[in-house]
Amino acid sequence: MILLTRVGFRPVWVGGDRAIFDRHLATLQAIGKAIRHVGPIGSGTVTKLMHNVLGYTIMLAEAEAFSVAVKAGLDPLELWEALRLGVVGKRSPLDMLTSQFLPGTYDKPAFALKLGTKDATLATELARDLGVAMRLSTLTQAEMSACGDAFILELSRLAHSGKRGARAIR
Repeated sequence: MILLTRVGFRPVWVGGDRAIFDRHLATLQAIGKAIRHVGPIGSGTVTKLMHNVLGYTIMLAEAEAFSVAVKAGLDPLELWEALRLGVVGKRSPLDMLTSQFLPGTYDKPAFALKLGTKDATLATELARDLGVAMRLSTLTQAEMSACGDAFILELSRLAHSGKRGARAIR
């Protein structure tokens, strides 16, 4: 919150009765420009905590990736400029949620899960070879692998059951 205050942006997440929030919105706007009602009592605190842990988790993932790349001989500024050209650099991870998870449509992975798992496996293997700890990335790779295995098992089950859903998933 301190960093956001220094640059002139202070989000205010409010939990509580919506009518009371609406009645006091002008007062809240004196505190900050980005005011958001997020649900019942306690929701503001949950939102703040999730915001902060998400930010730190993203920074940890970036630190892991840059540590491996620098150890492999890449210039960090060149890497940063290159990463900005890819989907991660062009879109906020929060924006990526809107096309896949928030609508609740899980029929097809947005990126081929098998290829993503391969890349995550290669990245974590490279880190191990270079002696760089990538705990978050290793966990991500394991989760992706488990999801891929579960997806393949579900496809097999549907295909053997003769249900039409198997064709839709392929």
